[in-house]
Amino acid sequence: MKYRHLINKGATTAALAMILGIPAAHAAEVYLQAEQYQKTIEYGGAASSRTVAVVNAGFETPNCNNPAGGDPGCPNALFSNGSFDGWTVTGEGGVFEVGAHAPATLSATEGDQVAYSNGGTLSQVLTEVVTAGTSYTLMVDVGDRNDTGFPGYSVSLYAGGALLAEENSLSLTTAWDTSTVNYTVAADNAAIGQPLEIRLQSAGSQTEFDNVRLEAAQTAAVVTMWGYSECSDATFSDCTVAAAASPGPQITVPAGDAAGLTIYLRNTLPEATSLMIAGQRPAVVTVNGLPATDLGRNLDGRLRSFAPEVPGAVGAPTAALAVTNAGFELPDCDLGGPDCPNSLYTTGTATGWTVAGGGVFEVGAYGAAGIAATEGDQDAYISSGSMSQLLTDVLTAGTTYTLMVDVGDRADAGFPGYAVALYAGGALLAQENSQVLTTEWGTSVVEYTATGAEVGIGQPLEIRLQSSGSQTQFDNVRLTASTGSGTVSVGTYSWPASDLRPGSYLYQSGSHVQLQVQMGLYGAMVQDAQGCTGGVGCAYSDVSYDAQQVLLLSEIDPALHDPMPTPANATVSGYVPRFFLINGAPFDGTLPPALAPAGDDILLRVINAGLDNHALQLMGGYFEVLGEDGHRAPTSKSQFNALLPPAKSLDLLFAPTAAGTYALFDRRLRLSNGPVDGGGMLHQVVVE
Repeated sequence: MKYRHLINKGATTAALAMILGIPAAHAAEVYLQAEQYQKTIEYGGAASSRTVAVVNAGFETPNCNNPAGGDPGCPNALFSNGSFDGWTVTGEGGVFEVGAHAPATLSATEGDQVAYSNGGTLSQVLTEVVTAGTSYTLMVDVGDRNDTGFPGYSVSLYAGGALLAEENSLSLTTAWDTSTVNYTVAADNAAIGQPLEIRLQSAGSQTEFDNVRLEAAQTAAVVTMWGYSECSDATFSDCTVAAAASPGPQITVPAGDAAGLTIYLRNTLPEATSLMIAGQRPAVVTVNGLPATDLGRNLDGRLRSFAPEVPGAVGAPTAALAVTNAGFELPDCDLGGPDCPNSLYTTGTATGWTVAGGGVFEVGAYGAAGIAATEGDQDAYISSGSMSQLLTDVLTAGTTYTLMVDVGDRADAGFPGYAVALYAGGALLAQENSQVLTTEWGTSVVEYTATGAEVGIGQPLEIRLQSSGSQTQFDNVRLTASTGSGTVSVGTYSWPASDLRPGSYLYQSGSHVQLQVQMGLYGAMVQDAQGCTGGVGCAYSDVSYDAQQVLLLSEIDPALHDPMPTPANATVSGYVPRFFLINGAPFDGTLPPALAPAGDDILLRVINAGLDNHALQLMGGYFEVLGEDGHRAPTSKSQFNALLPPAKSLDLLFAPTAAGTYALFDRRLRLSNGPVDGGGMLHQVVVE
């Protein structure tokens, strides 16, 4: 094995970390926040698809195909009027034996009956509940009776009374068209757990419906995770949830650094946590600025490898307050009607709101607006006026209120400015306003903490939205109330330079490890040695490298994550991982950028953060095991497979002699991705 130096040094550690999707944090000070988040794991390949049950999907009951009128639901042997098997009818609608009514000249697409609507709504609440990571496809055949004008229709998917997605039209291209509604559930969707509902509606007299089908494709898994997000300073004010993906940010300590390493850990989790670097000496610890009483020893005096705990967060209880018609979906302007005669907007009307100079707006139907609603398919508009709503909740001492409203610029007119305000008893509590937006939609946030001295204590809260001119859009109004101050602890973990040994290491929680490490509290810490010649860095004092990659192996057993983990009871008994990850993601078939040219020495820092053993195998080449857990191997040998028990780290040197794509995978064939094959613990090293 040769160790050589090239002019083309390859990528830096930070650049490689970004290539791999791992945010890089550089010593000597690192700010981490332990927090909970939702992780979406894309299945890739063929999605797991199933049919969702819809009662009376072909509208074959009650049976109207009986000349004698035998079915009491169809006394005239032609049609029913009102709610029927599986379906609730609001307004005029029912089932129709279309073949028995000669002027209709329309055959059913399934069976011999259809549903009809004369301006009414047919709805069915399903037993299926909204599930994260699922794509729903609703298909409904929509027909034109042909003996009367076609009024238009809408086919909608709802959950918990809130619109998810809708398709509508005022015309058909044939006697029967198929309306298709698609909706994918994101990890943070507020409708998760709510029953799905199908709604069919006609804009007048008469629209036919038949053959309702709903498919659910599980395209991704969403699991509750705990992780480390990276923050820029001790205020912990800019910790990004996006960075809180397992693994945590890669910590790189410069070679020969004299400052050592200090990690500030803020704990927002519901239980105490701590931080350790497996293979390094215990840290010097303070918690909330005070020296820790346990300096890294058990009660029997034996040195332990992790540090004292940072207490769990004592959170401020938070509740969402009810806001009527918060997404401005009513009145429904999709289908016209007396409140929306032109199927575009209302004037002076918005259900639940007092309006002066505005209304609700079906923005998608008005092409010049150039802006989509942020929730549902309607928003509110105000032109030199205001909208207000008096709530049932009252101003309460010791409560912090947070009002959030999406504010939009219509894009086909100048933006006039806006104000979003919170009142109580007619008195202003807090307000946010601006004359500009930096994006198409912005979110106005108004916060107020009631001290108890306000004249409005005990008075109903009131939301007011205002535009300074023509025209401002508003959507998705949210108001929360939290009581108590909440406490969040911060621990400081310090390693002087003399206590740090160069190498590749796993940093992780040292508390309740069977839960917290599996939940995602881990990351990679690396430090180069000094003394080697050539290359861009020293794996050890006698070995240089030209390029490097950190490969952090892990797995997830969803049963330990969802529903929400119960800290006191969580164990790994019956542990059955379903997802196998490298650097926080399963293999998705995407070819990574080239790492180095042929002939370069590539350092692979492989760390196992999982609870299972993994046997990493290289196809088409060999590597040398330089060391493990930061200790230089006493002998040198080439091999193509290496075993990594839990918490093990290996430094492997790979010197490819030819360009190509080299596969690294778990020889235990952990290559599935949930229910889908062709993913899992597989990585590709691309050599130019």
